[in-house]
Amino acid sequence: METALSFGYWIRRQRKALDLTQQVLAERVGYSLAEIKKIESDERRPSRQIAMREKLGDHRPPVEQNSVERDLAVIGSKVDGNEFAIFSAEGRTMTVEQAIDFALQG
Repeated sequence: METALSFGYWIRRQRKALDLTQQVLAERVGYSLAEIKKIESDERRPSRQIAMREKLGDHRPPVEQNSVERDLAVIGSKVDGNEFAIFSAEGRTMTVEQAIDFALQG
């Protein structure tokens, strides 16, 4: 039986408050859907790596990080350094929805 004190219950409430499906949450934190289900049912606890990434605000799985860094290096080489810094700072403050809207406008 789940209680308000369980970690899985807390994760489930946070996910629902953010209006995320289990699949979307899994993709954001680099877990499989089955792992998210196990965490929410208190069959499993997330690893320290996932907890650290979340605390630092980096929702990408490590596998994706190299691709992101490579893309940023290419973009940075094509624009002025100050301009890149401004765009980067603006991008970091956007929500996912705002970033999608911005990308679709271009």
